[in-house]
Amino acid sequence: MASLIQITLHTADAVSENFITNQFAVTGDVSSVPDSEALMECFKDFYDYLRLSAFPAEVAKNGHDFKLYIAGGAKPNYPLYESTFDFAVAPTGAGLPSEVAACLSFQGTRTPGSPQARRRGRVYIGPLLATTNTSGRPSSGLITNMIGAAQQLYDDIGTVTSAGSWAVWSPTDGLAVPITNGWVDNAFDTQRSRGLARTSRTLYSTI
Repeated sequence: MASLIQITLHTADAVSENFITNQFAVTGDVSSVPDSEALMECFKDFYDYLRLSAFPAEVAKNGHDFKLYIAGGAKPNYPLYESTFDFAVAPTGAGLPSEVAACLSFQGTRTPGSPQARRRGRVYIGPLLATTNTSGRPSSGLITNMIGAAQQLYDDIGTVTSAGSWAVWSPTDGLAVPITNGWVDNAFDTQRSRGLARTSRTLYSTI
């Protein structure tokens, strides 16, 4: 059975409504604690790689959540393993609005009779540094960084024997499809659910 990984990045304001969550999958059944820890290290390195040119000071240095689940497990599907990881260095710099993200897409091999939409996945990277914006588009440095992080993640997952390989999980097919390639578009995505929770309200009068 395949495994699902949920990563939640904490924000420096510690407001849970502002945390950022992405989901990944691997083809293998990761059940042992040592392999779960090794897999978490793969994702720590992935996000640390992204931190170099992507994350602003709004993202916390410590306490990011890693949760591992059985893909398609019976509900309630509790985590098999959960822990936290820290960045090597605290993110710094001013950020774009929290809703702005860059999309990292990936897919498995096209197979006759299987809709490609079920073999394609994506994660939304953000919040982003203001410097990642070049004339309204993701900078070439950000795109290069995201591709490098993805390639490293693919290789690192392959070193965890029980993990198999990075995959796309299709709930419809109940199948984990190994990814073979991916891409990053030169356009930002807007994730409205990532808008900051308000902390104050300023009233005005018509008089």
